Amino acid sequence: MINRRAFVASSLFLSLLWAAPVTVEAAGRVVTWAGNGKSSYTGDGGPASAATIGGPFGVSLGPDGALYVCEIDNHCVRRIDRRTGLISTVAGTG
Repeated sequence: MINRRAFVASSLFLSLLWAAPVTVEAAGRVVTWAGNGKSSYTGDGGPASAATIGGPFGVSLGPDGALYVCEIDNHCVRRIDRRTGLISTVAGTG
């Protein structure tokens, strides 16, 4: 079995999407991992799935295993802990 994940920053849906593990037998599925579909700046310290994200522009996997999301509308970079699912601002004004 091959497991792969792709993380996608979607300004259209105002969320961070991830494609679930794709195996040889299954096509996989797309799941919202962060952002509730509303454009704003809320949710720091809470679940990323309940947070608002303003114009997600890019996403990167950090050396610590966390996801870093650039929010163009909020002028910030937010960190999502993949173990806990919590979101926090690490740079910018929000």
